Amino acid sequence: MTHAQPPLTGKTALVTGASRGVGRAIAVALSARGARCTLVARDADALATTAERCGGADVLPLDLSDPDAVARDVPDAFDLFVHAASPMFEYKKLHTVTRDDLDALLHVNVHAAAAICRGVLPHMMLRRWGRVVLIGSLGGRLGARGGSAYDLSKAALESLGRSIAIEYARYHVTANTLVLGAIDGERLAQREAAYPGARAKLLERAPGRRLPTDEQVADVASWLCSDASAPVNGASIDVSCGAHLGNVW
Repeated sequence: MTHAQPPLTGKTALVTGASRGVGRAIAVALSARGARCTLVARDADALATTAERCGGADVLPLDLSDPDAVARDVPDAFDLFVHAASPMFEYKKLHTVTRDDLDALLHVNVHAAAAICRGVLPHMMLRRWGRVVLIGSLGGRLGARGGSAYDLSKAALESLGRSIAIEYARYHVTANTLVLGAIDGERLAQREAAYPGARAKLLERAPGRRLPTDEQVADVASWLCSDASAPVNGASIDVSCGAHLGNVW
């Protein structure tokens, strides 16, 4: 017996990183369930494509690494907040990581997420309902060679989700983190183009010989944004096809 995803009709959603990949898929999934989405990313043209796939959405081209722009331009009145934005980075050993490298990741993965949460939480408190979904990484839990700066930013993001869950549960606001590994999507295709055979190696080490797609991650995220997910709060949910169980990372 199958059940349709719970509707989100009448809900408003803010989705960062909505120009491609997981963020785009989540925006499309939320829209399909009736939410009105505001899409945030730097690439205005890509956001327009996402908005079209959503069947209509508000677009907000914005550089989340600019804290002044985040404070000035991001609206506050949303029922749902999904933080899927995360900058590309170069794998480096820690002693070669520069201050700029670290700041680039922290500004988007941590500071922007916290700033937007500070803005939207009062609205959720007044409504006595809200959902925060953060996109984390296995790197933040397990570490990875050359990923120290990225990993610490994702670990901090996961911690932020737990703190929000504790502080705002009494207002029927939940906060959860999806912990992702490699996704069988656009970024992996780019990695495969640069390093032929990369996808095959990941599949060989994956317990089920498969990786999640953007759309599969979006299905989990959109469920976490629904009334049905109310008992789930402060959770870190692995959406990696079991990659966290083996030596995939």
